[in-house]
Amino acid sequence: MAAESKKASYSNLIKSEILSVQLKKDCCRRAFLDGAMFVKGELLEDGVSLCVSGEESALALSKIIHSCYGVPSSVDELVGDIYLLNIPSEKARNRMLYLEANDVTFVSNGKCPSCKCSFLKGLFLVCGRFTDPNKS
Repeated sequence: MAAESKKASYSNLIKSEILSVQLKKDCCRRAFLDGAMFVKGELLEDGVSLCVSGEESALALSKIIHSCYGVPSSVDELVGDIYLLNIPSEKARNRMLYLEANDVTFVSNGKCPSCKCSFLKGLFLVCGRFTDPNKS
């Protein structure tokens, strides 16, 4: 029952909507992944790990990771609806080092106007919360 109410939460509805819009450009997929890694990425010796809530989010990120870095990421359920993605890629690790060394100002250097929006979508996907404005 708790899982059903969680899936129907306002935040999860917004996250599903975000995932339903296909990221057509490589630069936007990278910006989306940058947003997720910026707030939830952790450096590993041989890559990066990323902790996310929701199977839908984890699987979508896994596809984007494969598209950006050419490697499959492992997706492991930790507890409840929390998933850990491991990205075994030196490129991903170097990108994470870059993200840690820079502020979000690097997003302004996106390759197209949609990159900023994609970055924010990735950031919201892994850590965003909204309350239904129609509820008191």
